[in-house]
Amino acid sequence: MIFKKNGNNSTVDYKKLIENTDDLIIQLNPKGIITYVNHIGEEIFGIPVKKIIGSSAFDFIHPDDRNTSIASFTNFVAQSGEKTIVETRLIGSTGEIFYFQWRVNSNYGNNGKIVSLNCIARNLTKLKMIESSLKESEDKFLTIVNNTQAILFTIDSDGIFTLSEGKSLAVLGLEPGQVVGDSAFKIYEDYPKITASLKEAMRGKAISGEIELGEIYFDIWYSPIFDANDKVDGVMGMAIDITERKKNEEKVKVQIKRLESIRLIENTVTSSVDLQLTLKVILEQVLELKASDAAVVYLYDKESNRLVNSAEVGFKNTLLDRINILSEKSLAGKAMIEKKSILVNKIEDTSFNYMNKKVLKREGFKLYIAVPLLTHDKMLGVLEAYSKNEFNPEEDWLGYLELVGSQAALALDKASTYNDLIESHEYLTNAYDETLEGWVKALELKDREIKGHAERVVDLTVKLAIKLGIEGEELIHIRRGALLHDVGKMGIPDEILHKPGSLTEEEWVIMRQHPIMANELLSKIEFLRPSIDIPYYHHEKWDGSGYPKGIKGEDIPIAARIFAIVDVWDALLWDRPYRAAWPKEKAFNYLKEQSGVHFDPRVAGTFLEMVQDRV
Repeated sequence: MIFKKNGNNSTVDYKKLIENTDDLIIQLNPKGIITYVNHIGEEIFGIPVKKIIGSSAFDFIHPDDRNTSIASFTNFVAQSGEKTIVETRLIGSTGEIFYFQWRVNSNYGNNGKIVSLNCIARNLTKLKMIESSLKESEDKFLTIVNNTQAILFTIDSDGIFTLSEGKSLAVLGLEPGQVVGDSAFKIYEDYPKITASLKEAMRGKAISGEIELGEIYFDIWYSPIFDANDKVDGVMGMAIDITERKKNEEKVKVQIKRLESIRLIENTVTSSVDLQLTLKVILEQVLELKASDAAVVYLYDKESNRLVNSAEVGFKNTLLDRINILSEKSLAGKAMIEKKSILVNKIEDTSFNYMNKKVLKREGFKLYIAVPLLTHDKMLGVLEAYSKNEFNPEEDWLGYLELVGSQAALALDKASTYNDLIESHEYLTNAYDETLEGWVKALELKDREIKGHAERVVDLTVKLAIKLGIEGEELIHIRRGALLHDVGKMGIPDEILHKPGSLTEEEWVIMRQHPIMANELLSKIEFLRPSIDIPYYHHEKWDGSGYPKGIKGEDIPIAARIFAIVDVWDALLWDRPYRAAWPKEKAFNYLKEQSGVHFDPRVAGTFLEMVQDRV
C-alpha cells in the first residue's frame, strides 16, 4: 500500500496506525480489485485478509447499492478524480448489513492516470440505527399528535416554523408541515397577541392562555427551548381547539342573561302597578339581549276588535304610535287568533296590511315575529319583534321571546285581576324549573353516564329533607340545588368527562373544579343563589377530607349533607363506564360504614331507615 510523506515512500511509520485504527482501510486498483485491506476487513467480512485481497470490492457491497457503486466508481476512475466521499452498505459474513462512509483518495502514475485508490471507511451502522430509532419515535409521536385535537409546533430563534403538526391544523385550513420554513411573525402579523406571546417565550418565559383567531379559539402553551449554553434557541408550543367549549360557554352566558332578564321582568311585574312602566321594561329587555332591534306590544280591545299599540321601543319614526291593527287583517291578529307564534324571515315577501312597506324599508327590518299574549286561553294582545338581520332563529331564541311574551301577558292580566297574576306567577316559576331541567337535560347529553341520575336524586333528596323536618321555601331551594348539582360539569372538557377508564392525577385536578364552576355560574343568578349549597358543597365529607374547600362536620350546609348520601347511593346502584352497579345490600352497608366519615351520622341514620325496605 502506498503512503506519501514529503515525497518519499514510507510504510514503517504508519503500519501500526493502520492496523490499530477502528476504520476499515482498503486499497483498490482502477478495476476495483482489493490490493490491501487492514484487519477490520477480516472482522467485517468474516474471512481472512489473504482471501479478501484479490476480490472485487463490489462483491461485498449490498445488492441494492452495487450497480450504483460500480457506475460511480467507473466514472470517478475515468475522470481521474482526485478524491470523493460516498456512503454504501456492506454485507457481513452472516448477512448483517453495515453502513459505511468512504473517503477515497487517488494515487496517480507518471502519465497522470489513477494507479490505485486509498479508501478509508468509517462505520456508521450504530449512528444509522440511532437515526432509524429516532425517526421511528418521531413518526409514532407525530401519529399521536395528528390524531388528537391539538397543534404542536416549534420555531427557531428567527421565528421560522421547524415543526407544525396536529389534527386541529385543519380548522385553520392548513395541512401538517405546510408552514414549515415560514415566519410565524409574518403569518400572524395581524394578531398582535400571538406575536407578543411568542416574543415573550423567545425571551425565556413560559406562556399559557387563550387566543382568538377569527372565530376560532385555542388554549395555548409556549415554552422556550434552550441550547447547551442555556440560551433560547427557539420555542415549542401546543394549541388545543376550544372553539366548541367557548360556544357552549357563550350559550350558557346568554341563558344566564336571559334568566336574569326574566327575573327583572318578573320583579317589575309583581312590584309595579304602572302598566306602561312594566311594558317598557319588558321591551327594553328584549332589545338588551339582542333578541331584536325593535319591539311593540299591542293590547286587544274586545269592544272594537282591534289591536291597539300600547308600548314600543327601537323604531326610528313614530308612525306606529298612530296605528291600530284590525285583528283579523294582520299577522299579529293571526297569531292571536291561532294562539301560536308567527315567524317571517323575509318581511318584503309578506303582505303587511297595516304598515307601508316603505316604512319597513326605511327602518331596515328583515325579520319579524309575533308572539300572542295569552293567559288561560284569554287573548290579551300581541308582542311583535323586528330584526334587521336575516337568520334562522334557534328554538331557545323563540322560547325566550315567548317567555317574555308570557311575562307581558302577566303584566296585562295584572291590570285586571290580582288572582290571575298569582296563577301566572306559578306558571312562571314552573318555567324557571323547566329551564333548569333543560340545563340538566343538556348536561345529560354532554355526560351520558348520568342520564336519569338528576331526576332520581331530586326525588329522594326532597323526601329525605322532609324526613329531617325541612319545609317551605328551603325545600324549594334544596330541590333546585339537587337538580343542578352537576351543572359545573358543563365546563369540564369532554375528553375528561367521557374518559372510560380512571382519570390521571392532573385530570382529577380539573374534574374537582366543577363545584367551583357551579358556584361561579349560579352565584350570578339571584333566584338561584339560595340553591348553591348542593352544587358547591356536595363533595365535602363529614371528616373534612372532601373538596373543594375541605370543610367538615356541621360547617357543611345541611342541604349538601343531605344530598351527599343520596348522590352516592344512586351512583353506586347504577352502572358506570369504569364499574358495574353495586347490589343494594352492598351499597347499604357501605353507607353505614361511612356514617361519621363521609356522611353526617344523623342524616345517614335517617336515610338508611328510609331505604331499609328497598334492601
